[in-house]
Amino acid sequence: MSPDFDDLVETSTSLGEAITDGETLTLHSLTRSSNDSALPEVIAALDAVARLAGGELEVKRNYGGWRPNLDSPALAAAKRSFEHVFGEPAIVTAVHAGLETAVIGDKVAGLDMISFGPQIEAPHSPDERVSIPTADRFWRLLVAFIDEVSKPGAEQR
Repeated sequence: MSPDFDDLVETSTSLGEAITDGETLTLHSLTRSSNDSALPEVIAALDAVARLAGGELEVKRNYGGWRPNLDSPALAAAKRSFEHVFGEPAIVTAVHAGLETAVIGDKVAGLDMISFGPQIEAPHSPDERVSIPTADRFWRLLVAFIDEVSKPGAEQR
């Protein structure tokens, strides 16, 4: 569980596919975390279970984790923008799933990043769709955020 957000999973493994071929069982799973340093322990546990069952573990890494910076100037600007546009404080949370910020953060160390967007329903499925009312709210927030960070001295606020 996340030490930064109540009731938020930090690291997990989910079984995505089980394939049988004669006497062979192949399991495909996805292990992910917002904290890269938590992954070796989970992978070691999966490896131990595989060896106990007479099998082997093959690890293919897709992307790293991204741990949000709660002291981020970009986050502070987004919170100010949200309150200005919607008249109430923003609720800040996180996800432990893979985000583009993890990929970008691996390439540009120290980059100040936040992730926000409209509500996506049934992601990564044939039924994936975006909630139109949240797309409008996202657009209004994005415009306000760009305005906020473009002001002189924004990085010091």
